[in-house]
Amino acid sequence: MPRIAKLLGAARQAGVPIVYLKQQHAADLADAGATRAPHFLKHQPLQLGKSVTAPDGSAGRILVADTWNTGIVEALTPEPQDVVVGKHRYSGFFETDLDERLKAIQVDTLLFVGATTSICVESTLRDAMYRDDTCIAVADCMAEPIAHGAHAAITRRAC
Repeated sequence: MPRIAKLLGAARQAGVPIVYLKQQHAADLADAGATRAPHFLKHQPLQLGKSVTAPDGSAGRILVADTWNTGIVEALTPEPQDVVVGKHRYSGFFETDLDERLKAIQVDTLLFVGATTSICVESTLRDAMYRDDTCIAVADCMAEPIAHGAHAAITRRAC
């Protein structure tokens, strides 16, 4: 997070637009897919939708929009001019308005940072490339908590 915070500061100072993507689902989980669908099944070990108590004592649900565990960590808090897009699949482009928002601010070069490099970051980067955006994966601003061995291959690949 410190490296990402430093990059965010430099980008803002240079006037670069900042876009955040948040993995989240509707409260009724209607956007998580059918109970036998791959996306829904993949999130069962994470206990998708389960009621939990947040660290501050408030009620929350796992990966449900507007609950504490879909929030952006305090060290990387968005500023008012930043764009925040909720997503319910690995790619930030799938069934969101991300592409339209990027086109509206005339962005065609994207710097990628984030967690779960081999899934969410890679899926969004690949979709951006399909849209003819220039993609730059910032290797020292990524984390790979799931597929540790895949990190190096993905972050060093030319976009």
